[in-house]
Amino acid sequence: MFPFATYNLQQFSVMHTKCPVCSITFEIEPGFFWGAMYFSYVLMVAESALAGLFTFLVVGSEAHPLVYVSALVVVVIACIPLNFRLSRSLMLHLFGEITYKPR
Repeated sequence: MFPFATYNLQQFSVMHTKCPVCSITFEIEPGFFWGAMYFSYVLMVAESALAGLFTFLVVGSEAHPLVYVSALVVVVIACIPLNFRLSRSLMLHLFGEITYKPR
């Protein structure tokens, strides 16, 4: 689906319009991937909760709130390319009726 490496931050959102192997069209209808934002939101909330818990366990409850905010900002920015691709893949597989057939 994606021609470049995940953490190429200039091109992480570049996506093939058709599969280079089987020629199936990825965008089933205009605006199909708007629904992927919901998947991305759920992933980001889970990652933020885990980052907050991890930060709490490492620095303790006496830490300045800026420590928590900084940790969350780092996690959110680091996970953007991964969440973008994962949410689009989930959207296609769950609602696009596209299944992987290795042959």
